[in-house]
Amino acid sequence: MKHGKLLSILSAALLGLSAAAFPPAAPDESVGIVAKAEWIDVTDDNLVVTTNSTGLTIKGYNGTPPQAPLTIQSSYWNEPVTEIAANAFNGTNITSVYVPGSVTKIGSSAFNGCKKLVTAELAGTSGSCQVGNYAFYDCTKLKNIIMRKPTYTREGPSSKPWTRGVHVFTNCTSLTQINSANVIFYSSVSGYSKPRLKPTQYATNDIKNIIKTFFVRSQNVKFVDTYCTELCAWIRNTVTRSWMSDAVKVRQYHDWIYEHCYYEDCNGSGNNLETVADPENMLYSSVFLSYGLGIRGTDRGESVCAGIAKAFTMLAHASGLESYVISAVSSNDMGHAWNIVRLKDKSGQYRYYQCDVDADIETTSLLTNLEANLYLRNGILYFCCIRSDAQMDEVHPSYNKKVLRPDANCFRDIQGPGYAHPLLNYNYDYANNGAAQNALITQCNTTFVDSNYDGLLDGDWNFDGLRNQNDSRYYYAACWKMDRTSIPQNDMTYYLQKLVKVWDMSPEEVYQEWNYS
Repeated sequence: MKHGKLLSILSAALLGLSAAAFPPAAPDESVGIVAKAEWIDVTDDNLVVTTNSTGLTIKGYNGTPPQAPLTIQSSYWNEPVTEIAANAFNGTNITSVYVPGSVTKIGSSAFNGCKKLVTAELAGTSGSCQVGNYAFYDCTKLKNIIMRKPTYTREGPSSKPWTRGVHVFTNCTSLTQINSANVIFYSSVSGYSKPRLKPTQYATNDIKNIIKTFFVRSQNVKFVDTYCTELCAWIRNTVTRSWMSDAVKVRQYHDWIYEHCYYEDCNGSGNNLETVADPENMLYSSVFLSYGLGIRGTDRGESVCAGIAKAFTMLAHASGLESYVISAVSSNDMGHAWNIVRLKDKSGQYRYYQCDVDADIETTSLLTNLEANLYLRNGILYFCCIRSDAQMDEVHPSYNKKVLRPDANCFRDIQGPGYAHPLLNYNYDYANNGAAQNALITQCNTTFVDSNYDGLLDGDWNFDGLRNQNDSRYYYAACWKMDRTSIPQNDMTYYLQKLVKVWDMSPEEVYQEWNYS
């Protein structure tokens, strides 16, 4: 030991003080009670430790830690090290850290702001370890996190699961590896490079589980931002084409989210217990990370309105479309988020329209069989896709599409400083300004004629954003290819759109290929 133990709570006998130092006990007072010793000491490697109910707690470094690796031993004086205290190494210049497998709890902000930290290894072969909120927050040089225990959990009470693991790795702007492996790998899908999340590195610890446990609630993490950015580019490349009008691109993004994202089911258990208000459902990464992790099945994720609205805006921005997230809390509602998007209307003028993908996803489950036959196109509902303010109130009256009170939590973190992905760059000036949001909504005054609810302007047979009812070339081409003498007017665009998807042609190319008139 470098120093003698600093005794803080001991009985008089343990301290060796004379009886004269204390008044004699009254006859009815208890005698013979020996208090348990609580002490602080400094190890040979200069760590300050104290006792806890299961072993030792590392309180920090005795003095200022050098800019060097930090290795914490599994025991000192034959006592196991079981905890790292909150703020223990906050803001220090350590370059790497090894936490032994004996540790069962890492306190909140334990390594917060360690800007020289490059590698953090949380080792061990058995048991579990609870990692506190903000534990590695703002470790801007952290590149590799190694978590070899079978189970790591997030800090937070079971009664408030949404508080667990908030921002454990937020602002880790260099983090690209988990368990010494690059988190993202790539494969060619539909002729374009698609980012994927590496499934596993160590048999005892699935990387996907680590991401699900710790990174769905952290922001400004390099591999998360890279994955979201490159996935948006892949989606843009695979579901849109240069010949498509802006409205068709909006429809395609509406379809992609609709087909790959369920509404949060809130049926988790234990450490994964979730609620609608979970921070992970509010983040820009919500839809994309859960999709990549296959949370609800292969290529299926989950979120709520806030995450869905942000994902839609990011996809729109990937195609250069102007889109905003609108968020509001009413007096009788926990809040809602949806989108405003700027498109060229039938007269060639740019107009604002509303789009609520979340409402379409939720409403689909409420349709009767008769309603489904009337409204579902290719299994997708378009009640709230490209609508004016009046149309939105008409088709989905359960939501009041006026901002009564802005929901700041939709735009900012539940806890911690705000951060937005670059693909959300149009949006966040409106976070606390309901008047500005309503100013956008009031511009949604142009009707998008879509009487059959297929997400396309009626009569827009060549998908150029203009009505061309008299141009029958595409109508007859679709009839011919579908081996039909006629197709109902309301279904024509749907069939042609299906053909375009299957053959990856523009409507004009479809027409020229068949040379049918």
